[in-house]
Amino acid sequence: MKSLFFVTLLALSFSSFANTEESLLVQEFDREVDICIDQDSTSIGMRICLANQSEQLDALLNTTYQKLRAKLDGEAETRLVKSQRDWLKYRNSNCEFEGSTVIGGTAETIIIMDCSNRMTAKKIIQLAERLSYPE
Repeated sequence: MKSLFFVTLLALSFSSFANTEESLLVQEFDREVDICIDQDSTSIGMRICLANQSEQLDALLNTTYQKLRAKLDGEAETRLVKSQRDWLKYRNSNCEFEGSTVIGGTAETIIIMDCSNRMTAKKIIQLAERLSYPE
């Protein structure tokens, strides 16, 4: 029991220092999309801003995932690959559900895109934190 507590404490201590390059980039992407939407808050403008953010986040997600995958081997790598595939399905399904509050409305796509970007940002930070764990 003490060893489980120690491992948990150790993991939390690493994540508390996880003001990683990735988390700083995610914050910067958030600022950029806010500025972009302030400049053009039409539906089309918001979609363009969110699409640009999505491209940035997807690229960072892929880079972070590849860094972590290269660090792992064997069963840990296999579990990461499965987890990422399952997470992508969940993210897409979850965001489609969030968009269902306004099915067919002009805001549906915006809600789905924003949801996807928020979930992707959280996943990037999660994977970046995992990079800091001792192997």
